[in-house]
Amino acid sequence: MASHLSYCSVRYGLEERGWILASGLSAVTSRLMKLVGKDHQRFLATQRECKDIQSKIAASRKDLQKHRALHNC
Repeated sequence: MASHLSYCSVRYGLEERGWILASGLSAVTSRLMKLVGKDHQRFLATQRECKDIQSKIAASRKDLQKHRALHNC
């Protein structure tokens, strides 16, 4: 049996969401670094976008922890 099939589907979805968010943060961080010293307003907007994604990652982690504690999976 494939390892992903042995997971609880809810847990798998929560983990997948975390990976998607982390991947998005990586892309936005890369964009942020390219803006250093070029466009201050776009830099600030992109910095806020990074912080928003970081908050979503933290919330996703808490959701995963809650799920794992409740369902022991």
